Amino acid sequence: MTNTIISRAIDVPDLSLGQAIELLRRPTGLSARGLSLASGLSESYVGKVEKGELEPSLRAFACIARTLGLSAREIHVLVVRSAGAAA
Repeated sequence: MTNTIISRAIDVPDLSLGQAIELLRRPTGLSARGLSLASGLSESYVGKVEKGELEPSLRAFACIARTLGLSAREIHVLVVRSAGAAA
């Protein structure tokens, strides 16, 4: 299922990191609160990351990715490919 979600997300032009995280979170059934609890981050922090108001630290990014069952690299590649789709 994750590969299908990633494949669809690549087609979204100019996807920000926060948008990618939200896009990958929703199909898991996790709310932003659920993601924050599972990753050990505050709900406010996760919300700000998803809204693009804050860039996550590397540690936080790795925790979020791991909670979503992905690596930080997989999410980063998704955002980079999305930027290429916008070009």
